[in-house]
Amino acid sequence: MRTKFYIQPKLDLLVGKETARLEHVTVFNKPKGSGVDELYGNLGQDLVARFKSFTLDFSRMIFSLGPPL
Repeated sequence: MRTKFYIQPKLDLLVGKETARLEHVTVFNKPKGSGVDELYGNLGQDLVARFKSFTLDFSRMIFSLGPPL
């Protein structure tokens, strides 16, 4: 299977009061048809690994990041 996509060289992402720079972000130009297209993307270890800590508070539905490394 082949899929056309673009690479965003750098992306500064503001999460709360902290900023993380992601590099080489993959951007698809069409829906993938995988049932998760409505999520508008995924954040993973490439974001979280840039911080000393992170918190997922499910009772208040809050995601927060600690100080950057």
